[in-house]
Amino acid sequence: MKSLKRLAEVEEGPNRFFLGRIPLANDSASGAKLVKQSGGLQAGRVRGSGPNGHLVDELKGDEHFGPFSVPFSNQKGDSVRLPSKDNGLDIEGLTVAGSRVFIGLRGPVLRGWACIIEVQVGAKSGDADLKLIDFGDSSETGESRKYRKHFIFLGGLGIRDLALDGDDFLILAGPTMSLDGPARVFRWKEALKTISGGDTIASAKADGPAKILELAVGDGNDHPEGLAILPTPEGEPKKVVIVYDSPAPTRFIGKTDITADMFALP
Repeated sequence: MKSLKRLAEVEEGPNRFFLGRIPLANDSASGAKLVKQSGGLQAGRVRGSGPNGHLVDELKGDEHFGPFSVPFSNQKGDSVRLPSKDNGLDIEGLTVAGSRVFIGLRGPVLRGWACIIEVQVGAKSGDADLKLIDFGDSSETGESRKYRKHFIFLGGLGIRDLALDGDDFLILAGPTMSLDGPARVFRWKEALKTISGGDTIASAKADGPAKILELAVGDGNDHPEGLAILPTPEGEPKKVVIVYDSPAPTRFIGKTDITADMFALP
């Protein structure tokens, strides 16, 4: 019976509902370090008007994500949401281009389509409170919005991570739920130019992402979870490193180190 009750329990962690910024400063000894303030930038966060963060508050009235953002009452009368790892609202990817922040959703995946949500973040110099900037686009209700939606077809997979390669997006994709594979890396060419205004929807057959890597997945472990482009000398092929959730025992080196995988980018 305890196991049955646990299936009905949904917990909300406050640290899952905010977007923040921490400046990096050069340090002659360690290279770069996190600081509270540097070059007119100050550590801060986007403060929402509601209890669950500004972006979630904005999405409550959205025709696609509203049902996943509005809490409902369970039998106990507690306010809960769909579990994030069961096709609920689940943010896992994030990359930045200037003031534009691109947020990759692991879930929900809607009829096979994954989504990148775009916001613009701004703040006055030295101000710790960041703000979402209104795009001025009209929503389904005719009202202006502080976000844009970019739907992409990844074969039913959700977004595990995002990275920028020039104007291209590199997208690490995997299942919305915690299960084994498939896992793939897609390249969305000229994405920054393609999604320069308004909501968009792009298919893999036309102007959308194309698969460039098929990743191995373990049996109950080695689930690809993050990617980053590695700096390489000029003239050499670019490389990407993939890190894993639930790493296989063979990846552990001692008690503190874990190996990752590196691939040449096609």
